[in-house]
Amino acid sequence: MARTRFYKAVKLARPTQGPRGKGKSPRVILSKEAKALLRGKQKSARERYHSDLEGARVLIDRSAAMIAETHRKSFSRVLLELHTGRRNISRSTHNKSNPWNAYTSKVAKELKLGMDWCLF
Repeated sequence: MARTRFYKAVKLARPTQGPRGKGKSPRVILSKEAKALLRGKQKSARERYHSDLEGARVLIDRSAAMIAETHRKSFSRVLLELHTGRRNISRSTHNKSNPWNAYTSKVAKELKLGMDWCLF
């Protein structure tokens, strides 16, 4: 919807918009050689990145194996404690308890303590 000007002599508080694309820089068209060179640089950067990630994974695995061996824990347990299990860097589980689940687990614990013969 267009703004209506009642007073022609009054300047607008906000300037009108200029033509579209006025502030954008022109698009650069690369030659075949430049595209090939750029693609080569991107490929080498991607390979270096993935090799560095693999090196970090190997280092973490070695450390986790050493910790598991010294403390007599399983390798997967140590990885879960380091928050790297199941491809997660950090824990993304939902920790907020549901009131109904909390109530039922409390009742189950009470029943389990009261009745040794019942398997829950």
